[in-house]
Amino acid sequence: SWSVHGVGVTGFAPPAGVAVVAILAVVVVVALSTRNLGQPDDASRAFTPQNLDAILVWENTKPASWHLDNLVSNPEAVLVIPARSMSEDAWVEHPAFRTLQGARYTDFTGVDAVFMSWGAVFSGEGGARDAYEMLATELGGDAGWGLGSGETIDLGDEGVVFTGATTKLAGRAPTDPVPSRMYLWRHGNMVLSLGGWFEYDEGELEAVARAMDSRAGRVQAP
Repeated sequence: SWSVHGVGVTGFAPPAGVAVVAILAVVVVVALSTRNLGQPDDASRAFTPQNLDAILVWENTKPASWHLDNLVSNPEAVLVIPARSMSEDAWVEHPAFRTLQGARYTDFTGVDAVFMSWGAVFSGEGGARDAYEMLATELGGDAGWGLGSGETIDLGDEGVVFTGATTKLAGRAPTDPVPSRMYLWRHGNMVLSLGGWFEYDEGELEAVARAMDSRAGRVQAP
């Protein structure tokens, strides 16, 4: 909390104009400090699980060559989709996901490729940061998808794109390597991901990711 303490100085009486300026300065500082506590910023980024319907890729926002195969909206079922380094139960119970409020997932079949869009909403930005870091480790780490460190990308408040080959596309049991490109980013209290596998078009995939992020910007609460 913020407070202002006045200190009296015996024998000193500043001119009235100086006193007014000093009071105004204190008011401005307190107002700015209060604003920086994060309440307006948090409110402007208060996504809800219902917002995901308008953000994720769907029939009216997918490329023409993508065929919609599936929608999953059960939060725990969505949450475990990226899990590779641990059991589904351990993943769901991980502290990084303790503030999960809701999630959605859609997947598609393209021409010689498969795609997915994924999103999860948390109760605040702190919880979304924890989840983002956990997911980034899972996508990049050898125990997870094994895609390496990835590259920073200008999506949302923080984002990374992983490009490589994974042997964990189908689950925790290794398979033959599959060419992969996976975007992961945080937009306020929401984490988003977009992935393409096999013979995906890199430019098309980035355009779809940026369109998702643009839609997220448009549904932010005022």
